[in-house]
Amino acid sequence: MTKEIFLKEIDKRLKSLSNEEREEILFDFKEHIDAALSEGRDEQEIVEGLGNPAAIAKELQAEASLKIAEQERSITNIGRAVMAIISVSLINLLIVLGPALGMLALYIGLYGAAAVLSLSPLVFLFKVVFLHSPNLLFDFFVSITMGSFGVLCSIGLWRVGKWLYRLLIRYMRFNFLIMKGDGYK
Repeated sequence: MTKEIFLKEIDKRLKSLSNEEREEILFDFKEHIDAALSEGRDEQEIVEGLGNPAAIAKELQAEASLKIAEQERSITNIGRAVMAIISVSLINLLIVLGPALGMLALYIGLYGAAAVLSLSPLVFLFKVVFLHSPNLLFDFFVSITMGSFGVLCSIGLWRVGKWLYRLLIRYMRFNFLIMKGDGYK
């Protein structure tokens, strides 16, 4: 494979990145290849030493997705980062997707419980209007207590959600570096 074919292949596979990022990556590869050529090495040997353009592009896209997810917090960005990490290696399907889905399910379950507790004063109102409960004062205080606890849990879970997001990003970065063979930095 020649330098031009290698660079075209990388460029073609990095269409999801911005033009600026893509040009910077291509410039770095050109510099690396040109420096090796000036040392008298064979062009084909240099390009083969760099690796498979498809694998390189997947790694670069995964790294870019992680960076975007760190800078702009959203479900969409974290989903893209998870999918990009999974695309680097099939084993990542179990290593990344399993814990990510587990954390998401736990978080949604806790948030659902907090929402139900927050709505408990509505149950009290239903009892007052339709059931005429004999323990009205007790039911009132229990519903206010449970509703307040639900609101406090929702606020706490909002903060825990931010922490879990950062934790998931760090976990994916750690996994990505391990898969690349760089270790954790």
